[in-house]
Amino acid sequence: MPLPPFLKYRSLYPSTLGHHATSILGHYAALITIWASYKMENNELYKKYDYYDNNPGIVLQEVKEIIGGLNSTEDKQFYIFNYTIPGHACSVLIRDYSEKLSQDEKLFCKDIILEVASLSIRENYSYQISDGVESAISVLPILLKDFPEEKEVIKTILLLTLFDPHNIGMYCEFADYSKKAILNHLWSINFDDAQSILLGYLLLKPKYEELRSELRKKNYKKNIYELHENQVIKAFLKKYNTDLQKVINNKVTIEDLNAVQNLELYVLKTAFELIPLKSDNIEHKKLAQLIISAFAKDLLSEKREDKVDYKVRHDFFEKLTSIILNVSEQDILDYLKPFIDGFNRSEAIAELFKVFILVEDKLAAYNKFWRTWNLFYSKVVEICKNGDKYWYTQEIIKSYLFAQTMWKEEATEWHTLKENNKMFFKKNNRGYRALSFRLIFNFKIIK
Repeated sequence: MPLPPFLKYRSLYPSTLGHHATSILGHYAALITIWASYKMENNELYKKYDYYDNNPGIVLQEVKEIIGGLNSTEDKQFYIFNYTIPGHACSVLIRDYSEKLSQDEKLFCKDIILEVASLSIRENYSYQISDGVESAISVLPILLKDFPEEKEVIKTILLLTLFDPHNIGMYCEFADYSKKAILNHLWSINFDDAQSILLGYLLLKPKYEELRSELRKKNYKKNIYELHENQVIKAFLKKYNTDLQKVINNKVTIEDLNAVQNLELYVLKTAFELIPLKSDNIEHKKLAQLIISAFAKDLLSEKREDKVDYKVRHDFFEKLTSIILNVSEQDILDYLKPFIDGFNRSEAIAELFKVFILVEDKLAAYNKFWRTWNLFYSKVVEICKNGDKYWYTQEIIKSYLFAQTMWKEEATEWHTLKENNKMFFKKNNRGYRALSFRLIFNFKIIK
């Protein structure tokens, strides 16, 4: 388990701590851990710890004392329980209390955050939940605003984190830490820096993976069957430093990208997730349409459908539906066109409908949802004409008619089904018998 060195502050504390001292430290370390975790997650329970919430100076002092303990104690248990505190607490202080901190206090927190955020770039990092790395990475855009001189370090960490393919158990992808930091903060703080990371990711991620493959082959020849991420990072920084500097200095343009649509789907999925939901940027729209077309081509192909990783497919659909339910109504067709033109009896179409309903349940974008549903109506009618014996026809129809969604048993209404939507289920009166024949909708509100 890697210990952030915090060596810069070692001289502030005695070389060793006795058992009694570590016990005292451990007592209030437990309290500050709980407060910082709740605060970082915006959980209202943090208010129970108003002693810390109203006194950021006390938080900082206790963090320094804990760092002293971590650097000097030989008590392994003390380290295991408390090594994550500096990253969490300093991230909270920079995010929520920056205006109350002195410049020296900000510098202290900045140094801790950069140390913790860069842990995964170092040797022998063990990927795990709640080790402070997620918190530290989440506030890197805020640090960039306050400390522009750290631009190279901050953007490099964000980009390399995006490259990292590891999963944190079932919790998330490690790259999600960087995605969330960019989406939640960096686009609004510095659009150009966020844009350069988006384009830099598409430009350099394929090179990073190619380098990984080369290093793995070299290791195999030496009968070495492990390749640590840190080894790939070191080789990448050495070989592609010029390209990396272009990203750092915002010199990458969309013209630097070649055949984006031919990149691996998991690469395109990550880039797609980085695009802000309500962006009206022309380059974002162009990239989004290229990515959507690439996914539609593979997902609707009989040859390739089963080869698209489920998580990649599902994450793509979540982002696609979220974008469509956030853009202007006149842009919806532009994004959906590849799926409308390629509409077929595929599992992907059924899943797309199911994800649309789930996302609409959260966003409540009534007009945009029904604009989308109406665009697909004639396509669904068409596949009904030849019966439902073909693959996925029944599942598509059920999904389209809201019957594949796992509604709560007590649900008797839905914000996106209103009185005027009853006509959607009565179109047989206007000649749509093929579809109405298979109405299986089970909500009580439509009678």
